[in-house]
Amino acid sequence: IDKAALAILDAVSEAEALGPLSQLTSLSMILTIDESHAQLVTVGFAPNAETAGALQFLAKQAVNLGKRLKEADPASMIFLNNIQIIQTGNRLTATIAVPREVAKDTLAKAMAKRVEQ
Repeated sequence: IDKAALAILDAVSEAEALGPLSQLTSLSMILTIDESHAQLVTVGFAPNAETAGALQFLAKQAVNLGKRLKEADPASMIFLNNIQIIQTGNRLTATIAVPREVAKDTLAKAMAKRVEQ
């Protein structure tokens, strides 16, 4: 797996920003990396639009909490500031997209920080 992809997954999982989406069914995570961008798209379905709306609200709150808890961690903040959560009926889509080099550099810094600890 590309280092850019690892950076996205590491930062998002550490902040637990997408935790509420684990309640969705048919949950898919699609990682796309091209020459210039790294993008993680998470798509899932709630039983109905009302539940999807409630989960979207919870996910956005989790992102906001993650921003407060991780404000001193530039790596997490890059990804938390680039999350979009969109509801379409009972479908929820969370997208994190950053330039590939940003993801790669962020992972390198995060790994160096962990080695120092």
